[in-house]
Amino acid sequence: MNSSNQSLRWLLAVLVVLASLFTAGCPDDKDKGTDGTEEPTTEEEPTTEEEPEPECTYRQDPLPPAYSWSFSTVPVGQTTARYYLPASPIGLVMLFDGGGGSDIWFNQIEARRITEALVDESYAVMALESDDPNDGNFDATDDPTNVDVVNLQSAIAIAQGGGVPATVPIYYLGYSSGGFFASLAHRYEPASALALLNVRGDETTYDPATHPAGGPPTAWVIGRNDLLVDPDDGTLEANIDHLLGFGIDHELWINEPIGATEFAFARIADPSSAVSDQDSEAAITDMRDADMLDDCDVPVDEASILDLSSIALGASFTATFTIEATRQIDELYGAHAISSDFRDEIVEFFGDHP
Repeated sequence: MNSSNQSLRWLLAVLVVLASLFTAGCPDDKDKGTDGTEEPTTEEEPTTEEEPEPECTYRQDPLPPAYSWSFSTVPVGQTTARYYLPASPIGLVMLFDGGGGSDIWFNQIEARRITEALVDESYAVMALESDDPNDGNFDATDDPTNVDVVNLQSAIAIAQGGGVPATVPIYYLGYSSGGFFASLAHRYEPASALALLNVRGDETTYDPATHPAGGPPTAWVIGRNDLLVDPDDGTLEANIDHLLGFGIDHELWINEPIGATEFAFARIADPSSAVSDQDSEAAITDMRDADMLDDCDVPVDEASILDLSSIALGASFTATFTIEATRQIDELYGAHAISSDFRDEIVEFFGDHP
């Protein structure tokens, strides 16, 4: 090997060493700006996911009852029935209260809205009051001589003598203990179908061991937060199972908690007055400020638990309207209270079982 080749190899080796030393001592190109100067490095901040906004549902039906007709009163035995008979009724709906008196079906907001929905479809309505002068609850004695059963039979006869054709179907609609009575009375004075609000119903009526017919077609409305009977109640489920075993129609509707709009109390009215929009909005605002409503404006508890004395109610909240406001809170919360949200479904259920 000649000396010139050796010199060339030695020179190349030196250049390789120098190049490696230069590369190790210089910053990467990615750390340089377009002018070749080094740019400062920044650490990426960790990202946090924002909590999603709650999906809220609000009651969008602020209208009060129409009050386009008024009821009449008739004595039945030692008690009273209140009724309205439209022209050419297609059926008779007997109404049973939960101890508050039969006038609730004509004067309390949620119950009145149900009654009006029935009348709008040409059903005659008659609300029978319990014979009990003390607590107003219907007699739950399982006996054909039960005085409330006897009064029911008399009331039906009065309605049929006053313009309801004997050929049209009869239905029972009851709330709480009145719903229990409706299911019990069916065994002695059969109805084409029942609607039971906030009650399980009489299990004997549905138990095939004691009632081989299997029970009547029945629609239930139960509040999600009803402390007396919840949607998972064992007796309620057993009654439904008995109907299913016979192939008998039934419905179970749940009154879920729902948010209050600013005009939630504006549906409170009587034939001559109503809670104003302004007073309703102010009351809802006060409830929000007092943490009585959650992020979806649903009441956080029953009205009896909330301290409503801290709410400044406007002048349109009469004493009667103030009591009604507590019922509206319970209805929004899904408690043991009548809800008119399923009135159209009830009317349709009755129409499906002539």
